[in-house]
Amino acid sequence: MRNFFAMKARLQKYPLGKRFTDACVLHKRRLYVFGAFSTLYTGALVKYRNHESKVIRIALAGSLSSMICEVLFHLADTVNIRAKLYNEKCSSIKVYKSIMQNEGINGLCKGISATFYGSIIAGLMYFALYKQFKEWLFKLGDGQLSPCFVFLISAFSAQSLTLLFYYPYNLFKCRLQTSNETYRYRNLVHAFEKEITENGIKSLYKGCSPFLVMFSTTIAIQFAVYESYLRYVSRWYSGNYQKHELAHIINASFIAGAIGHAVTNGLEVITVTKQCVPETSIKSIIHKERFGLLTKGIGARVWYQSTQSIVFFSAVAYIGKLYNVSIEE
Repeated sequence: MRNFFAMKARLQKYPLGKRFTDACVLHKRRLYVFGAFSTLYTGALVKYRNHESKVIRIALAGSLSSMICEVLFHLADTVNIRAKLYNEKCSSIKVYKSIMQNEGINGLCKGISATFYGSIIAGLMYFALYKQFKEWLFKLGDGQLSPCFVFLISAFSAQSLTLLFYYPYNLFKCRLQTSNETYRYRNLVHAFEKEITENGIKSLYKGCSPFLVMFSTTIAIQFAVYESYLRYVSRWYSGNYQKHELAHIINASFIAGAIGHAVTNGLEVITVTKQCVPETSIKSIIHKERFGLLTKGIGARVWYQSTQSIVFFSAVAYIGKLYNVSIEE
């Protein structure tokens, strides 16, 4: 303990060191929660790496991949979300410059704690359910059901159930990214406390309907395209598939990400507006945006989601090998 205080005193002699130590004191509670959660999660990743259940192994591999991908792309996500709320059509670069000029790097990092915790727990739930639903449907269909249909239904069902838990995290992430001057959340825990105390548990699901439709449809299309593409390519190339596996994964994930997110862009505009301005009706959003609903912020969404899709599915494939499990099984 004495060494800790001595190190703190040395750090405070320098401007950057003083800012760092002051930030640690200010966010002490956050750091304790982060440390405890990360320790438990890391312990589970190590302990159950060779678990006999494939469902548990794919859930762990999927959650780790989700967390890495979501945190890495959080800054781009902030630009994408902000672009949806601009009254005029703006390019991603213009939105990025505006954030950096007015808020600095902190403006891009808003809501990252909700992204971190939400992506881990949602990843665990989604991949476990997706794996289980695929097995059930293939067994139920006795080989007669189209694989693409199985992938689509499994992904949509798994994502819909996962969103019942994940939605509040996404709601607070979106508000912290765009309109926290209205809601005044100090952090993620305070956001939960404030909403439940002042508005009840139902307030955690404001704007849930369009989000559920948008996100479940996006993920369903993305996973169905990804798995169908790889299934087709593996049969077409047969023995040579393994030599070019990474290239096939990149192609499949890019196409899946672009199609899934371009098709549902209009739904995201509605979702983000409802989350940030709950009193706005869907009808008034559609009337205001008209055909712009389909293209507003689509450049940022498709660009970053396609890139994110490549990183995500590549991470799932690589980490899956560490856990001796594959999403395509």
